[in-house]
Amino acid sequence: MAAVEGVLDLWEHYQVSACRVDIPPDGCRDIIVSLPSSGPNSWTLFALADTTERKVVASDTTLLGAKLRPGAILDAENFLDLARQSTSPPDDLLKRLEEFVRVDSHVEEALALLAQSEIRMGHCARQAGVSERSFQRLVVGSTGRSPVFWRQLARARRAAKSLFSTDDMAAVAYENGFSDQAHLSREMRRWFGCSPSTIRQDAQLNAALSQSGYA
Repeated sequence: MAAVEGVLDLWEHYQVSACRVDIPPDGCRDIIVSLPSSGPNSWTLFALADTTERKVVASDTTLLGAKLRPGAILDAENFLDLARQSTSPPDDLLKRLEEFVRVDSHVEEALALLAQSEIRMGHCARQAGVSERSFQRLVVGSTGRSPVFWRQLARARRAAKSLFSTDDMAAVAYENGFSDQAHLSREMRRWFGCSPSTIRQDAQLNAALSQSGYA
């Protein structure tokens, strides 16, 4: 599908047989329409995830999806009303998302600053040209999540990606700002539901983390 303003990715997938899919947190909200071989279509808007979500995909089902940019502001009520009432093909409706999505450059700048682990929160605010309190309000007001959430998510995703290329857990912990390997392990379990050693062997998670997302 063609690029849409405010959307990182538009995708299509056909599921032959039923399976369980693990979806790690990526800082993006997703809109997914399920097109079963029989029965009505269903539209779902997913919230920002705090941890890996496990979903079951039915057999003989086509899925169409849109992954919104981190921090993108969606007029969800009006878009979903349109999607559920329209007779247009779902892929055409997803291409109209740009009519309902707004990207605030100040929010994008704030999230980009928070993704840089070496920059302290106060410095992030100064770089954005606002007070810490205003920086906090901007991020929470636009995304529903605190600056701490975004900073910890970026760190966890970077660390998980690093685990696929090395077995030096101490180095991964140090390079990503964790106090020690135990801290790294706790955060990997919190965000991805498994230990660092399990993450290293999980090809599905590796593929999912390689896709577009926050940090």
